Amino acid sequence: MQKSLDSFIRKRPPPESYEEETVDHEKPQQTGTVLNTTEDSQKCYEEKWKEEGRTFHQEWRKVFSWLQFNKSKQTMSCSFCHEFSSLNDKSTSFITGSQALHIGNIKAHPSSHKHETCYAAKQQIAKQEKGSRDIV
Repeated sequence: MQKSLDSFIRKRPPPESYEEETVDHEKPQQTGTVLNTTEDSQKCYEEKWKEEGRTFHQEWRKVFSWLQFNKSKQTMSCSFCHEFSSLNDKSTSFITGSQALHIGNIKAHPSSHKHETCYAAKQQIAKQEKGSRDIV
């Protein structure tokens, strides 16, 4: 049986221009734009970020009513956290102004303890103001 299989297998000789390539696997290889180190990767990311930049999208304000944007400083902040900054650490990015113009940061902010505290204070003030208007 083995003999009959061997007759079907064609054995090709290597091409005349065939040269065995030796690769030093200890040394990082660089081909084209492939990056070899974390440092190179970080530099590439920073360059891309500078070229493309992050921009604030006005439609974010339609979804997140508390979101504010300072165009001159290119920062975003939270109106509730800013208004009730005395309840929290005043150095947080959504009080001082965040330059990380990314939707992920915006989506995560409302679930933070600091925002929840400020939102509750805002709701309490609104409830008190409504009650005083009803009396008059």
